[in-house]
Amino acid sequence: MPTVYLKNSKVLMAILMVIGTFFMTCKNDMEVVQELGEEDTAPFQTVYDGHYTFTDSGRIRNVLLAGKLEQFIQDSDYTRVSSGLTLDIYDRAE
Repeated sequence: MPTVYLKNSKVLMAILMVIGTFFMTCKNDMEVVQELGEEDTAPFQTVYDGHYTFTDSGRIRNVLLAGKLEQFIQDSDYTRVSSGLTLDIYDRAE
């Protein structure tokens, strides 16, 4: 019985040392973490083969077809359109 207790205590001590080492060495500098989150080149949203219909008072005003739309959210929000763009604009006569 004493040898089983001794083996268990050695295993437990080894596990505690590994866990303790892990928590002592894993520290993040908040400035570095925030800089990583401020990636300027990655879009917030990407849409492929987008088809948007804009209406006003129940009437279609324009239809936008785009191959690829990328929305960026930064100091000034913008949307980049690539791979083709078609914009059909309708007036009241149609």
